[in-house]
Amino acid sequence: MMKKIAILLFLAFSGFACTRNNGDIGYLFGTWKLTEIKIDGDIDQSYNGNIFFAFQNNAVAINQQNAPHDDYWAYGVYSHDGDAMSFTYNSIYTTPSILQFTAGGTTNCTIETLTNTTLTLTQATQTKTITYTLKKQI
Repeated sequence: MMKKIAILLFLAFSGFACTRNNGDIGYLFGTWKLTEIKIDGDIDQSYNGNIFFAFQNNAVAINQQNAPHDDYWAYGVYSHDGDAMSFTYNSIYTTPSILQFTAGGTTNCTIETLTNTTLTLTQATQTKTITYTLKKQI
């Protein structure tokens, strides 16, 4: 009987271990895999499918997994207002070059799609339009 009570208490309190750190950010919370990059509508064949975005509160981490035990992390902040999303990284944490984010500054994107499973962002530069498609992992 005590074992059952202990298990029930453990299960009840384990739900408090997961946090959304200062509030609910909706569908964005969690880890997203960048599944596709398009440049002016054409799939970027050089992308290896190895980049992940992790959102929590106003922080975003981008992880590029190059090989076992060879991960590259970039930590920054993001803001989300309506269909506008911006990513800001300082010069210490540069994002993977294939993303073509502004180094040491802010990259502005437009949210084309945001559901509980899919995030599609578009970045319009002076010379091209880049579309990022992300799928929710956890």
